[in-house]
Amino acid sequence: MPPPLPTQQGSRAGLITAIVIFVILWLVSTVVYFQERGLRQQAENNEKAVVDKMKGIGPADQTDPNLTAAREEMKESPLNVDNAFDLERKKKEFLAKVITGQAGIPADDAKKFGEGAINKSQATLKAANLQPGDLGLSATQNDSLASTLEKFADAVVKLDAEKRAALAATTASEAKNAALLAQHKTALDSKVAEVKALQDQLAARQADLDAVIAKQATAMTDVNTNTSNQIKQLTDRATAAEQLVVAANAQVPPLVAEIARLKTALKPYRLDPRDNTVRLADGVLTRVPGDGTCYINLGSSDAIAAGMTFEVFDKDRGIPPLNANIEGLDDETARRTKEANDKLTSVQQRGPAGVPGAVGSTATERYDRLPDTFKGSIEVISVGPGHTSQCRIVSVQKGVVIREGDIIANLVYNKAVKFRFATFGDFDLDYNGVPSAPDTATVRRLIVQWGGTVTPLNTPQELEPNTDFLVMGHRPTVPVLSPEDAADAVRMKQVEDAKTAAAQYDAVLDKAKEYSIPVLNQTRFLYYTGYFDLRSR
Repeated sequence: MPPPLPTQQGSRAGLITAIVIFVILWLVSTVVYFQERGLRQQAENNEKAVVDKMKGIGPADQTDPNLTAAREEMKESPLNVDNAFDLERKKKEFLAKVITGQAGIPADDAKKFGEGAINKSQATLKAANLQPGDLGLSATQNDSLASTLEKFADAVVKLDAEKRAALAATTASEAKNAALLAQHKTALDSKVAEVKALQDQLAARQADLDAVIAKQATAMTDVNTNTSNQIKQLTDRATAAEQLVVAANAQVPPLVAEIARLKTALKPYRLDPRDNTVRLADGVLTRVPGDGTCYINLGSSDAIAAGMTFEVFDKDRGIPPLNANIEGLDDETARRTKEANDKLTSVQQRGPAGVPGAVGSTATERYDRLPDTFKGSIEVISVGPGHTSQCRIVSVQKGVVIREGDIIANLVYNKAVKFRFATFGDFDLDYNGVPSAPDTATVRRLIVQWGGTVTPLNTPQELEPNTDFLVMGHRPTVPVLSPEDAADAVRMKQVEDAKTAAAQYDAVLDKAKEYSIPVLNQTRFLYYTGYFDLRSR
């Protein structure tokens, strides 16, 4: 923003000029007054002296130097007088004219005029709150007219210099203000040009927008017309399709019945490929020394490693299919949770310092009444060259004997291919009713360790049709809340989360059924891999 323009410099310079002139006139009048007063007094004294002398002038006075000087001055005076008395009178008249500026003014009137001028000047200075001394001007009766005029001249020069300086400052300020005004005008013109350019651009864009809107309106009209035609065509097609569906639905029941009849007729002649995979033996027991160990016909040439487990099956009955009716196998988790809780009620089964802990099984505990074909499980402890390895007998089913020739199998292991596994949910290997991330990681590690590949699933959509086996973890349990807990927002959130997780679990099972993928719960997976009795290790 430009500085404000000065508006008082010119007025101040004029005021100073007026005051200077006024003061000069007042001082001149004062000096002249005092001079005239002195001269008049002197003239009166001279006149009185002349009169006095004339009264008693004698021959001796005729030679007085003063009289002689007066006579000489009378001769040389331009006033054209005849005697010394006329000379003095003419001088008074001259001084009166000098004081008043008019001829023929008596001396007394000139005196009054001078005194009035002095009083008026003093009143004017007083009204302006000034004194002659404030400007360096002063005059007394003792000052000569020459010295007084010199002081007046110096004061006039000083005041004139101040006036010129004030005028120069005013001129410079006006020039600066003019430059600032020009600069602001240039900036304003530039902004006005910019605003006009923006207005022009806005007008052009508005015109383009109006054109686009008009074009879109035309296009929308065409679209509405085409859409109406398409809707009519689709409605006609839908009506025809509904008629076809009705006709097709009438043919579905007899076709379904025919398919069921054909499946029933072909079932005795067709093997389930899933059962073929599960029921294929991986090896046989070649020797059972009776010292808790045994030997199998798998070795370093068969890509097995120490720590690998196998389930032992009767050589005559073979390996049961996945859908075998193994009592308690499908609801093992619920049964094992109840059993663990019952055991924890006993003080002897509490952990250190009396804190309840999870109850693990012994190596000989079996939680299912398995068919006789399940005999026990073994663990490879030494892999031999070629096709032989030494194993440790981990468990033996009660009432059965492991013999040479019995077959062994691990659902994951296959010498020819890598089976593709998928897992969903969390696992509870110690059956304490609390699924955990470490148990889930153990199941996935075992699948990879035994030669398979594993894909952890987070949603049903991630299950792929080329999956060979799906291993399901613990199904989420939806808690039942009391009326008091139902009012707790946190508990209600837990219930909703559990419902969502259970729905995801069921959706994965439905997807596996749709793709005909074999499904194993935790217990079946552990049994068919021979790892059930080692799960708590």
